[in-house]
Parts: sequence; C-alpha cells; structure tokens
Amino acid sequence: MTKKILLFVLGVIIISMSCSKSPKCWGEDKNNGDIIESYSLPSCYYLPIQEDGSFLARSEDDIDTLDGCTSSPLQIDFSKYSLIGFSTEFQCEAKIIREVQIDHKNKQCSYSITINECGLCKSMGFSDNLVLIPALPQDYFVVFKVEHK
Repeated sequence: MTKKILLFVLGVIIISMSCSKSPKCWGEDKNNGDIIESYSLPSCYYLPIQEDGSFLARSEDDIDTLDGCTSSPLQIDFSKYSLIGFSTEFQCEAKIIREVQIDHKNKQCSYSITINECGLCKSMGFSDNLVLIPALPQDYFVVFKVEHK
C-alpha cells in the first residue's frame, strides 16, 4: 500500500513538472496596464534592439526595413501609439505576463515582464514581447524589469 501511495505521489510530481501540465502555464499570455495589444512585426522589418534587449519606437523611423520591403506596411499610427519591447529567452514552455504603467507625473513608463517557466525540458524559447502602448512623448523615459519564475 505504501509503495502505491509513493508511486502515485511521484507520478503527480513528474506530471506537474512536465512542460504543459504545470498550473502556472495554463491559459494564455497576459497583457496588463496600459498595453493596447501585443504586436507582431511583419517579416521584412527588423528591430534595432538595444544592447540590454530593449526596444522603443515612437515613429516609423525607429524601425529598420530590409531591402525590398514594400508588401507589408507596419499599420501603426505613431501619432496615437508607441511600440515597445524587450527580448527575453526562456527554457521549455513559458507563460508571459506583460504590464506597462505610464506615470505622466514623473514622465516615466515602466514595462514589467514576468516569465513563468514550466517543466524541465531543454529547448529554448524566445520572445520580443512587442506591445502597442499609448504614444510616449519624447521626454519620457522607459524602465524595463524582467523576472523569471
């Protein structure tokens, strides 16, 4: 009887540590705060990502294009929106919680990314964490924070 209980407990532990079975990985990625929506950059554009992994576009001039890029317009109204991102890596599967808070009093934008990593696999994942936010004035600065759980 004790062996059966031990095997059952061991099985539950193994299942909860597998890539997609952990409760912290259930559901979809989440966007909170001042985020309008997640954004996927058309393939003929690329991001001039800063050394720290951050990216901020206040105009189309802040995004680089590949030669011959005419078929996929950005479709971002930069008079209304800014595009912000932070490149992250994670192992196995992850659920990502993104939150942007714009503090107009201090002219600051805080972008927090929480990565809930799941399972014990060794495959790597990657995300630019691009989101549209309300247009940031030129004199606002951005603070990025990434947390792995």
